[in-house]
Amino acid sequence: MNKNVKIALMIGGFLLLGGVGYLLYKRFKNRAECEKKGGTWDAKTKTCKLDAPVEFQEVIAKAYDNLTFKTGSATITNTSFKFLDDIADYMKANPSFSLSIVGHTDNTGSDEYNQKLSEDRAESVKSYLIKKGIGEISITASGKGESEPLEDNNTPEGRDKNRRVVFSVTKLEQVPVTKA
Repeated sequence: MNKNVKIALMIGGFLLLGGVGYLLYKRFKNRAECEKKGGTWDAKTKTCKLDAPVEFQEVIAKAYDNLTFKTGSATITNTSFKFLDDIADYMKANPSFSLSIVGHTDNTGSDEYNQKLSEDRAESVKSYLIKKGIGEISITASGKGESEPLEDNNTPEGRDKNRRVVFSVTKLEQVPVTKA
């Protein structure tokens, strides 16, 4: 193979890898934006399902950005309470919504530890909202551990983005009442 063909193949390979890298970045960026607004990301179709009105999406996004925990624990920091209170207030005023809370971690620690920590953090948020008057039936909580990172866990910034709690909002449909 001559030198020009080798160079052309190398350049083509780099461009292909760069394109794939960009698509992966774009996919994760869209997933992050979807999660931040309270939507549900469908990895298969690469689409975001949003049931929440814009004003509730804004409340969810602020909570997403400002919810923090004490290091290595499920204890919510005091600075987070206002944002969780805003979610509770919105849900009390709009009882036709349900909320799914999913905790995520970075990859620091064992898989088992991270799974438990993510579950405990989601449960901690659920408990807080219930204490604020949201019906337990309107909230579910679960954890994904380190299984769904948004960013690279090899950097402090990436690990920071991966430690998150995601709120997904669903509008409940009215069940018709039948007379006996």
